[in-house]
Amino acid sequence: QGNVPVQLFLKISGDFSDGCGAFGQINQRIEGNRFVVTMHAAPIPPLVLCTQAFVPFEKTIPLNVYGLTAGTYEYSVNGEFTDSFTLTQDNHL
Repeated sequence: QGNVPVQLFLKISGDFSDGCGAFGQINQRIEGNRFVVTMHAAPIPPLVLCTQAFVPFEKTIPLNVYGLTAGTYEYSVNGEFTDSFTLTQDNHL
């Protein structure tokens, strides 16, 4: 029996459109065999001046895969990016 259970992470990178960009709450839910990840922007306080330059970001998000059965799973991030991964065996002790 291989290295079970496994842990999976999504590594997301991109650019904020200004210098005030930051992540707020990050949610995930599973619908059938698809993880739906929603990344919310942190609110910007009033009267804060932001640079107009793009600011790169990188964020690592652990997926809640413990207890899943073997199979192929998809994931989407904010409805814009979709891909998949395969668990070759049930992911539990």
